[in-house]
Amino acid sequence: MSKLSVEILQASGLSNDLDKKQTSDLAAVIESGRCTYSSGETLFHSGDDAGFFFLIESGQASVQGPSKTKHPLKGSSISITGEQGVIDPDSPRKMTLQADSDIIAYRIDNSSIDGLDIDTRIIVWRNIARILSRKLRDCRTNGRKKGG
Repeated sequence: MSKLSVEILQASGLSNDLDKKQTSDLAAVIESGRCTYSSGETLFHSGDDAGFFFLIESGQASVQGPSKTKHPLKGSSISITGEQGVIDPDSPRKMTLQADSDIIAYRIDNSSIDGLDIDTRIIVWRNIARILSRKLRDCRTNGRKKGG
């Protein structure tokens, strides 16, 4: 396992509470989905199947909803996006995700995580739940600051 992969997993929060072997197994799953996108390229479109999400290593992206207004993603440079692929994987996407700069990302299919041993899966899904919970708290806090 490369040092960079461990750093990416640690920074994302996906590897919290995993031992060395579990982290190595997760890194193998993550690395197999490595992809790059050029500025202006679309990572997914509204209406696409939501059976995956992304771990973005570097670069910036924006989401665009039905109003066609683009909203830059906020957060650290290493982040998870496309959460609908975790929350409701059998549904069509509601947003379009487009690269605002060159992006290095890892496309993570739910089935890939399901291929890990049960103990690792439980910890990874718990970590994903924590990440999503943190994002929801951040949205709620930011909404209050704006008077919402």
